[in-house]
Amino acid sequence: MPEDDAAGPARRRMRRSTRRARTDPQVRVSLLGAFALTVDGAARELPRGARRLVALLGLHPRGLSRIAAAERLAPHLEAASAGATLRKTLTRVRATRLPLIRANGEMLRLHPGVAIDLWEAEALAARLADHGQLLPEYGRHEVLTLVLLPGWEDDWAERARTTTQGRFLCALEVYARRLHSRGDRYQALTVCQQAWESDPLHESTVAALVGIHLASGDRGQALGAYDIFERQLAATYELEPTERLRKLVAPLLAGRPRP
Repeated sequence: MPEDDAAGPARRRMRRSTRRARTDPQVRVSLLGAFALTVDGAARELPRGARRLVALLGLHPRGLSRIAAAERLAPHLEAASAGATLRKTLTRVRATRLPLIRANGEMLRLHPGVAIDLWEAEALAARLADHGQLLPEYGRHEVLTLVLLPGWEDDWAERARTTTQGRFLCALEVYARRLHSRGDRYQALTVCQQAWESDPLHESTVAALVGIHLASGDRGQALGAYDIFERQLAATYELEPTERLRKLVAPLLAGRPRP
């Protein structure tokens, strides 16, 4: 009996699967900072519709139904037209011959071999915010200051951008406090400053920065950060800082007239 016959169909399938795995390209999708697709380290372009579909699925690790994906990508079209547009987009994605999207019946997901920077950043944010986790190598946090799909005006992109930025800033604030409690004041201030620059009107970030300055005895820097935030908030939204933040700096505001 030939060796392959003795090995049986299961072993032959395993060999074919191994050969395919060796030839699969390394596909990476970036959603933070700007949309980008690289294949084996080289930049690749996608048609606009394909980019939007890949980005949408990148925001939903568990996948989306075809109906839900079509509604989000073409909210201005009726269901039948939106579905037809989605089918055309999937055809264009398949034409790239890249392992990007896996269709399983009515569900669409990114191919399991696709690396997504957003998913990696989410895992890092969870680690930074978890006091039971060891701190990672300093500098990796900078990815959390990047904006998700900047300039994309789709409702689903804007919602995800707001939610993601809030989670990332929260993680950076916790990280900065952890660094400060460990005695790394310089790095703690650097993290807070970077987070603040990514969203100058995020009050809890300012509160973390002011708190670190106060804990370090640097009242002037604390008041300076508060004053900048107060002016920017008034100029942008005609609002005042919350009472919680004002209480934090109350000893520094004594005798100063309320704006």
